[in-house]
Amino acid sequence: RGGAIVYAATRKSTEQYAELLSHKGWSAAAYHAGMTGDERTRVADRFASRRVSVVVATNAFGMGIDRADIRAVVHVQPPSSIEAYYQEVGRAGRDGEEASGLLLCSGADIGLRRRLVTSGADGAPVDAALAARAWGLFRELLRYLDARTCRHDFVLRYFGDEHELLGGCGHCDVCLELDGDVGVDEAVTEETTLVVRKALSAVARAQRRGGLQAVAEMLRGAETEKTERFGFRTLSTFGLFRDRSQEWILALLRALLAAGWIDLTPTEHPVPYLTKAGAAVMKGEAPARIVLPPEPQAPSNKRRSRGERTAAPALDADAQELFERLRGRRAEIAKQKGVPAYVVAHDRTLADMAHKRPRTRDGLLCVHGMGPARVEQYGDRFLEVLVES
Repeated sequence: RGGAIVYAATRKSTEQYAELLSHKGWSAAAYHAGMTGDERTRVADRFASRRVSVVVATNAFGMGIDRADIRAVVHVQPPSSIEAYYQEVGRAGRDGEEASGLLLCSGADIGLRRRLVTSGADGAPVDAALAARAWGLFRELLRYLDARTCRHDFVLRYFGDEHELLGGCGHCDVCLELDGDVGVDEAVTEETTLVVRKALSAVARAQRRGGLQAVAEMLRGAETEKTERFGFRTLSTFGLFRDRSQEWILALLRALLAAGWIDLTPTEHPVPYLTKAGAAVMKGEAPARIVLPPEPQAPSNKRRSRGERTAAPALDADAQELFERLRGRRAEIAKQKGVPAYVVAHDRTLADMAHKRPRTRDGLLCVHGMGPARVEQYGDRFLEVLVES
């Protein structure tokens, strides 16, 4: 039901993905600035009238599109900035019904974006200052991709809306995986520092002779054609992460890129190099304030329904009774506000509330999932129940 928008970074990609989706049985059409005005208008009209279900587009599509039942926005390649992503993903679910956003990114996509910011539409070099600003905006998006906390709150912090933080939205991919017990602001550990310095040293010793994949292979100790050709096997950093997977090492290198400790050359085949800030971290002159990526887990056979969180704290009989009363209050608030119950608070939040029994707004801020915005909007209503208990 409804429609979907798929965003790609280049005109060629939009046509390729539209053709792929059509072969998969979807009613799909491409949309990009290289088409004539009449062609673009025809696609937009067919999508608005629901004769086309999926439009695969560059960022040229979406402005002025009057369709509220868009159920999904998929980025098969990352957009240019957080601002662009926020605007584009916001086109889903404007009818108030549940909608999904999916953002995909690979190492090749990062290299592609590097080339796009340094070259104009005609292939001519872009002004260095403009290119640097565009690359800085994209690096902020990479930080969003590598975020280890609630993505909704990340965006709010990025736009300076600290007061609106939810303390966890409860339905982004990070919230669904986190138990909420450990945040990303944990102290820098000796292990983290050592791992980061090893990775930065590998990039420095590579001396721009290979891309991210090759550097990851070097750190993993892989005897491949690349590590042989680039002379990586003779380096002291060869095999430092033998116990890690290629996927994990690449995630670490992307995190270092997002942190600004390494950068990519603006060449056809971008290669990483150490930045001044990265050199300071490698030498121990600056802290390695970063949370290491988790080792990828094998897929679980258990399927988790959308929006389901990890188990709530175990409650005794009294706390369970209070939990049920809090659920009743949540239902009242949701009905009055005209919003789904999960927007007000999740079951895990109510369970933690019943377990901790806070009596003040400040106390509510210590409850899992109760950020300043939720406390401001709904806190007093929940406190009425808690004070009575």
